[in-house]
Order: sequence, then structure tokens, then C-alpha cells
Amino acid sequence: RGQAHTIESIGPAIERVRQRFPKQGSHDMKQTLLQEEQLMVPRTLILQYMNVHHPDEVQCWKSRRLKCSTFWTAGLHDIWVFDQHDKWRCFQLFLHVGIEPFSGRILWLKIWWTNHNPRLICSWYCDTGQKLGG
Repeated sequence: RGQAHTIESIGPAIERVRQRFPKQGSHDMKQTLLQEEQLMVPRTLILQYMNVHHPDEVQCWKSRRLKCSTFWTAGLHDIWVFDQHDKWRCFQLFLHVGIEPFSGRILWLKIWWTNHNPRLICSWYCDTGQKLGG
């Protein structure tokens, strides 16, 4: 089904793409190889090539992925964060949550039949603001 590429056969194409997009990850590299070079290359083969020919860059990417960072906020209700999940899409249910990260308080947790309605999400935001005296 595939094109039976090897690490050596994809090398020149990957280097051409890397000249234009030096920080491109394996998923995007796979898409670029398909669109611009007409090569169907599995992601695992791209990762193998990168581990063999550019191990220092791979280690750099891996070290940045788990970098510890400090979260800072000016205080209570400085920012609110929102998240939505479609994990229960098979049941046609969607979860939407608003959190105040300084205190960790859950402002709202709603399960609804859609999370793509901005008016509905805005109403949850405004309702919470009114409840908190805003």
C-alpha cells in the first residue's frame, strides 16, 4: 500500500523541506512531503530519519516539551480560562467548563447538546459575572 521508502530514499526530500521549514515537526513534515514532494512516508520513518541524522535537534525538541514553567496571575479573577470537550460526542453531549485559575474555582461546568454556539457560551460567561457581582 505504501511506497516502500527507506531512510536513505527520503533523506533528500526531507532536507529540501527542512531548508524551508527548519522547525517543522514530524506530523507537519509528513503532510508537506505528501503535498510538495508527492511522497507518502510514515511518520515513524520520518522520526527514524530525524533520530539518525539530527539527534541533537530531536533532543532539543524533547527537552522543551517538558520544560517547567511558572504560571503568574495578578490575583483573583484576573483571568478566566475556558475549555470544551467532545468526548461524549457519540451520545451527542458536549462539556464546557470555565475555571478561575488563581483560586482553582470552577465557575461553570455545563453539559449541553452543542458547544459551538457562541451565544450560549457568552450567556454562561455573563451569568457567572452577574453571580459574582460583576
